[in-house]
Amino acid sequence: MKHEKDLGTVTVSQKAAMQTVEYITKNTDGIVRMAEKSRRGDITRIFLGSGGTKGVYFNKTEDGFMIEIYVICRYGINAGEVCKKISSEVRSELQENMGIPVSRVIVRVEGVDVPGRR
Repeated sequence: MKHEKDLGTVTVSQKAAMQTVEYITKNTDGIVRMAEKSRRGDITRIFLGSGGTKGVYFNKTEDGFMIEIYVICRYGINAGEVCKKISSEVRSELQENMGIPVSRVIVRVEGVDVPGRR
């Protein structure tokens, strides 16, 4: 991922960008943990693994990167508001501070952590 400015070129590895997204997400109030993307019946996962940082997926588009984030939320929180906050913070950090073009941020709630149920 390259970003050019008047003073030169800055290159950010995809792994660093993914770790940044994971850090922002994990440190958002209401998030219990990251989750794997649901792939019921997808045998490629057995052979290829998850492909990166757990719960964070980047896809290149014409307009930039589409970022998918999968989370488990804490019971009793407003999941919609938490997802909006994550989306806004991720977009801001990647675009404004790292120079990575972001076309879309999708936060998907894969489950809710209910106290006393495991």
